[in-house]
Formats: sequence, structure tokens, C-alpha cells
Amino acid sequence: MIPGYVRYSNWQDERERIGASLALQWRPTNDIDVTFDSLYSSYKTDGEKYQISFVTYDEPWTPGIPAVGELKFNEDGNVNYIELVDGAMAELLNVSEPRNTDTWQAGLNFKWYATSDLTLEFDVSKSRAERINDGDNRYIVARGFVDTITIDQTGDNLLPDVTMSPALNADQPFGAHYSYNYGTEVISDVEELRLEGTFIPEWEFVKDIKFGFHYGKQTKARDVSKSNNPSMFSNGGAYFKNSDYDSFDNSSVEKLGGLNLFRLPADVLVPANFDNFLDGEPGMHPAPWASFDYDKLYAFYQSINAQAADEKIRASKSPKDSYELSESTFALYLETNLVGELSEMPYNLNLGVRAIKTEITSDGYVFDYPSLVYNVEEDEDGDIIYRIEGDIADYYSDSYVEDDYTDVLPSMNFKLEITDSLLFRTSAAKVITRPSIDFLTPYSSINFSKFELNLANPGIKPLRADQLDLGLEWYFSDYGALTFATYYKDIKSVIAQGRVGTIKVGKFIKDGVEVDGPNLLKYRHVLKRELRSKVSKLLINSRLRNCYQHHLMA
Repeated sequence: MIPGYVRYSNWQDERERIGASLALQWRPTNDIDVTFDSLYSSYKTDGEKYQISFVTYDEPWTPGIPAVGELKFNEDGNVNYIELVDGAMAELLNVSEPRNTDTWQAGLNFKWYATSDLTLEFDVSKSRAERINDGDNRYIVARGFVDTITIDQTGDNLLPDVTMSPALNADQPFGAHYSYNYGTEVISDVEELRLEGTFIPEWEFVKDIKFGFHYGKQTKARDVSKSNNPSMFSNGGAYFKNSDYDSFDNSSVEKLGGLNLFRLPADVLVPANFDNFLDGEPGMHPAPWASFDYDKLYAFYQSINAQAADEKIRASKSPKDSYELSESTFALYLETNLVGELSEMPYNLNLGVRAIKTEITSDGYVFDYPSLVYNVEEDEDGDIIYRIEGDIADYYSDSYVEDDYTDVLPSMNFKLEITDSLLFRTSAAKVITRPSIDFLTPYSSINFSKFELNLANPGIKPLRADQLDLGLEWYFSDYGALTFATYYKDIKSVIAQGRVGTIKVGKFIKDGVEVDGPNLLKYRHVLKRELRSKVSKLLINSRLRNCYQHHLMA
């Protein structure tokens, strides 16, 4: 057994964080309180990874590399010494993932003590979290070549001894290989408005009555940028031969280590910007290696073919990976707390009802799978191959979904003090759990190796359930309790991912004639409306009284 890759990394990170907060309170009259609070946070990270890796196995796209000289094996039969010869290849990687985020929020609250029995409160707030990235991440790979590389783990050190002859530096020959630019920009907004009132009547059994209105809206937008073909300038222009580009400048193509590569100009490579690599770690480790000047690397690509560099290497917007979602809720609620005695046993009864309307929108791109065209071919073994005609991006179309639903959710919580040390509790409620906003994403993909079509369901509905809890609590000392609890849930719907049938996609063309094609299994996130899962549970335990908390599942 031979390790496939041996890789070393130097990671440099520079971070900057700015934070600020402001809170103000004002009492213009004796019965009005005004409060304002705000928060701002900015976080910037410029991270760079400088990596060097050694490929120890032959890849189909790197024939003849590596050429292996001497091998040694340990007692388990695994290779613990390998010598790479005849133009041994070392790959240099520059990886940068800058992070630039801004977050702010602000809220304003008015509280009015209208009378001795009535308090009204108004609250409004807004917040935004934004990650800024226009394709600023980079994953750049160049291939360098030396005479020999040895990787030796015959010693007792934790890391192998690695030597290169001659040492790899900016003066060695390097060939262009892979340049991937990418990034995801995300903006998330939350708006809330709340009006609440508390009325304390002069009634014997009514402790208070609460009522209110709540409006909330959450939006999330994601924009993805990425290179269309990071390998466009690999293999000495092989990707140009079957492309739409008429020509390219091949004057810099050289055979390096047995491969045809665009040789990078000397000014693209810059000396290492770090030293004392793995200082103090026993063994022989690579000396600090060269890195790239990306602007000069990109200018080199443009000199070969400017249009290909702009269209294939520079990050461009990827609509099919981008979307914009929103979820708005409008709620009215009424709640009262009743207190009294039953046969000289004190009780507390909480009753409430909430009516809530939810509206969602989902805007993005999905496969227009009915319009797909497949060319049906056979390989040398007679196996059928399906190839999409044209560019797959051409088969994506805009998807816009609007939906809404309304729920009325009553609830009850009851506590009875049977004795000073024995309590009975019960609660009952209708509840919902709305799906995560990310579940509303428009999404579709096709996998012909498994004959699957995967679809999201942006109009997915919430989980709904009816539930009942019963509990008995005995506090037998100041520090201990014995509790008994049981609950029952009637789950009316769940969110699941699974097969929902088969479907035929597009047309299948063989030798210019339309033929029958396979039906694909159709998978999607679905709300199984008919599923009813009833669950009951019995719990008995003992715990310290001063750590005990009773939790009603409302």
C-alpha cells in the first residue's frame, strides 16, 4: 500500500474585527418608557494556504508520472520509502478563502402604562447579516518538476523525511494546471413588529389577560460565483481543441516531466513568504516553497486567449446555484392566567390561543427536465451511455413559488399543588414547526448513473401535531425529587425525503432517431399529509430539587 498524496501546508491568517453597540433609554413622562438598542459587528479574514504535494500514483491524465525508482516496505507490507525519479512532479497550491461579514441590528421599544390595570407595549426591530464575496476565493495549482523526490518513513519520526533534488524554488520550471475562482455571497434580513397588551382585571380568579399582534419577515438571498472550467489552461491547451475558441497562443507549451504544459513565466512565481517551516519538528522537511502572483498568472492566461480566460477562469455568476427566499408571519394571540383553589388545593391555569398566517416565496432556478435532450450511445463493451446535448446550464429555467397557510393553535397549561411537596401538571396544545428557510430552496439535479431525478419542494408545509403531557412531582426533601411523566403526541405530518414515483425526462436520440429512454426514479422533499404517527412515552426519574426544571412541550 502506498499513500496517494503527501502534502504540507503553511496557513497564514490575518483577522480584523470591529464591534460597536449603543443603547438609549428615555422617559418623557411618568407613564412612558422608550428604549433603543443597536449592535454592529464587522469581521474580515484574509486567509492564505501555501501547500506543496507529491503525487505517488499514476493518474489517467498524467501518464508516466510518477516514475518510481527505489521502494522499501515495512513488516506489514506497506511502502515506507519511495523514490520518484525522471522529472518528479511536485504540485504547488495557493488556496485563499477571504471572509468578509457585516452584521447589524437595531430595535425600538415603547412601553405605555396607560392605566393602573393596562400596559401597552410596541416593539419594532430589524437586523441584517451579510457575507460579501464576488468570487474572491481561489484554489490555484501549478506543477513543478525536479530530478528526484524521496519520501522516507523508515525512521521513528512522526513525519516522513522529504528531500527534493534540486530544491524546488521559483527558478524551477512550472506548468499551468488548475485555477478555480469561486465564492458565495449571502444576505439575510429579519424584520419584526410586535404590539402587546397586558390587562389586570379586578376579578378574583383572573390574574391577567394578555393579547397582541406579531409580524415577522425573514429573507435570505444567495449569489454564487465560480469558474466555468478551472482546467481550461491545463495539459498544454488540450481543452481548446474541442472548444468554440478559434485559436490560442501555444508558444509557451513545453514538455515538462513528460507532460505538455503551458510553462509559466518566471515573474508568475514568487519566493516563499515564510521561513522556519516545521522548525523544531524532527526530520527533513521541504524547504519553504514558491507561491504565485495571481494577477500575473491571470495576465498570462489572457495572453494565451483572453476570451477563454474571461469566460472560463474568471468567476462568473451561477444562477442555478443562487436563490432568494422569504417567509412572513402574521399572528394574533390571546392568553389568560387563572388562579384559585380546588378543595383547598391551589392551582394555576394558563389558557391561550394563537392564530398565525404564514406566507412564503421562493425564487431561483431548476432543471427544465421535460426539455432535456439526450444522445444515446454505446461504449466498447456495449453499455449504453446517455450524454446531454449542449450545455447543461441551458436547461435551467426560473422557478418562482408563492404559498401561504393559516393555523389556529390553542394551548392549556395546568398546575395543581396537591400538598406542599406534591404537584400535578398537565398541558395540551396544537403545535407547528415550520421548515427551515433553507428547505424552501428551489433545487433539482439529475443522476443518470443511478437513474434518479432529485427535486426540492419549495411549497413544503410545516410539521403539525396535537400533544398532551401529564406529570406528577414529589419533592421528598430539600434536595431531591421523584417525578413521573407521560406524554402523547399525534403527529399529523412530517418532512421526509423519498421516492414519489417515476418520471420520463426529455427526449432520447440515437443515430438521429428518437428512441425510448429509461424512466427515472423521482425523489423529493415531501410533506406526507396522510401520515399520522401517534407516540406515547412514560418517564420516571429522580433528580436534585435545586437543579429541577419542569418543561412543558408547548
